[in-house]
Amino acid sequence: MLGKLIKHEFKATARLFIPIFILVTAITVAVRFLADILHDINYDGTKSGEIFSMIIAFIFGAALVIGIICLILSGPAVSLYRFYKNVYTDEGYLTNTLPVKPVSILASKLITGIVWTIISGVIVALCYCIFVTSSKISLFTVDYDDINNSAYISALFDFISDNIWFIISFMIFGLISVIMSISSVYVSVSIGNLVNRHKVLISLVVYFCLTIVLGMAIGIILVLAGTDIYETNRVFENTETFKLSGEYTVMMWVYSAVLFIISLIELFVTHLIMKHKLNLA
Repeated sequence: MLGKLIKHEFKATARLFIPIFILVTAITVAVRFLADILHDINYDGTKSGEIFSMIIAFIFGAALVIGIICLILSGPAVSLYRFYKNVYTDEGYLTNTLPVKPVSILASKLITGIVWTIISGVIVALCYCIFVTSSKISLFTVDYDDINNSAYISALFDFISDNIWFIISFMIFGLISVIMSISSVYVSVSIGNLVNRHKVLISLVVYFCLTIVLGMAIGIILVLAGTDIYETNRVFENTETFKLSGEYTVMMWVYSAVLFIISLIELFVTHLIMKHKLNLA
C-alpha cells in the first residue's frame, strides 16, 4: 500500500514540479543565449543601445534569479501544501478513511518531498552548467583549456580520493538536512492544527520558534561535542596533500547525527498527532 501511496503522490506533485522545471530551464537557456547575443551586438558607441541591452539583461536575469529561488524552495513548499491539504483540510476526511496507517501516509509524503527536493537541486546544477558553457558571461566564464589540462584533472581526482569520507559525510549531511527541513514543516503544521482557529498563523509561529530553538540547541550540542573547527588554522592536513583536516569530516558526521535525531523526534510527534489528535474542525 505504501508503494501505491507514493505512486499517487508522485503523479499529483508532478503536475506542479514539471512545469517549474521546464520554465526555469527554458529561462536559463534564454538568458545564456541572450547574453551571447548582447555581447556580440555592435551599438556603434550609442549610449541608448547599451542602456537597452542592460535593461533587457536585467529583466531576464531577475526572472532567472526568481525562478532559481522558486526552484530551490519548491520541494519543501509543495510538500507542505500537499501535507496540509491532504491531512488537515476537508480532504483529510477522505485521506484518513483510506485503509492505511498514518505512518504510511506520512512516509509517502516525506519520501516524495525528499525525491523532488533532490531533483530540484539537480536542475539547479544543470542550470549552472548551462551558464558556464558561455564564454561571454564574465561571472561564469570557464577556461576549458585549463579544465582539459591533465594537471587539473589529476588534482581533481587526487582531491576526491583523498577526501572520499568527507564527500560521503557531506552527501549524507545534505540528505538529512532535506529530511529535517520537511519534518520541521510537518510537525509545525501538525501542532498548529491542534487548535480550532488561526491554524495557519499558529503553524507559522511554531515553525519560526522551532527553527530558533533548534538552531540554539544544535549550536550548544556542537560546542559540547568539541567540534569547533574554527579553533584550528589548518584547512588541509599538510601543504603537500589535498586531504582536508579531519575536523571537517568529524563536523559533518556530528551535524548529521544531531539533525537525524531531531528529524526522528519531529516525525514521531507528527505521527502521534495524526494518529491520536487529528483535528479537522
